[in-house]
Amino acid sequence: MEEKKTSKISLSTVFLILAVIVIAVMGVFIFKLNSDKNAESQKAAALQSQLDGLNGTVSSLQEQIDKIYGFQVGKTSGSVLIPAFLGDFRNVLDKSDLGAVVTEEYMTEDKKMHLVFSGQRRMGAKGYDYVVQSCTCNGEELIMEEI
Repeated sequence: MEEKKTSKISLSTVFLILAVIVIAVMGVFIFKLNSDKNAESQKAAALQSQLDGLNGTVSSLQEQIDKIYGFQVGKTSGSVLIPAFLGDFRNVLDKSDLGAVVTEEYMTEDKKMHLVFSGQRRMGAKGYDYVVQSCTCNGEELIMEEI
């Protein structure tokens, strides 16, 4: 008679193999989560940098308005003028061709403040990026880098 050779795998060996597979899958999953977290952190840092630059520009604009109109009137008019100018310039960028540098000039009604924005609309990873390349108020450059 022929003897049948069979190998027996114990139950603990099966659980050990399953545990190794589960640990490997969890390791891959944790690595992916960590890399996604790092990518999001880098995006957040880039956005924070842009926000800081824009806040610096708004502060510079407010200082110019305060110099021209005085502190009290400057604070009141600045809270209206700055959002209006920036909002209108964004609309101008929306209507521009991708990559085209656009310059737009603004003048207050009393002609005390002449503001020139220059920027462009670019294609980014998640849609359009609006870039302000220069902002000049009464001949004084307010930003030194793209925001």
